[in-house]
Amino acid sequence: MAHELDRLLSESGCQQVQTRDYTLELVAGTVGGQNFYEIARFGFQTWLPFLQKWGCASEDYDALYEQALIELQQPDSRATWYLVTAWGTKPA
Repeated sequence: MAHELDRLLSESGCQQVQTRDYTLELVAGTVGGQNFYEIARFGFQTWLPFLQKWGCASEDYDALYEQALIELQQPDSRATWYLVTAWGTKPA
């Protein structure tokens, strides 16, 4: 979906549409790594009621959650997050 942003902006009337790709490396022991850990910790708990409602939560969800948090704190933990931004101008 992210790589369709330029087309969607153009179709909605934006001009001079541009995009930029970003790669975030989130490494344990860094500010970014700690922020990612906190987002994951909060996210896993926030998503659980939705997963349960949709029947997608596994019986070992809590164990997987705990294991993921342990692994995210290991010295060699590294996450890569790919982002795309898109922008343009809309004629007055």
